Amino acid sequence: PHVLLIDDDPLQLDLRRRLLERAGLRVTSAATPDEALAAAAASQPNCVLMDLRLPSPEIGRALLRGLKAAHPALP
Repeated sequence: PHVLLIDDDPLQLDLRRRLLERAGLRVTSAATPDEALAAAAASQPNCVLMDLRLPSPEIGRALLRGLKAAHPALP
């Protein structure tokens, strides 16, 4: 399984990436909405785990809408 992990806090991003990798998952990390959209297109993850307040709730919801529009089957 491949997870796209999105968080604008570098410490949280690193910690979560390490935990997911230890669980045997392949992880692609992104710290910004632009990085996340590019990573989703390039890496074809099986699911997304993200901070919805990235860096504000409005930006997080906009990113979520953008991801769903570009990849409708992506959970």
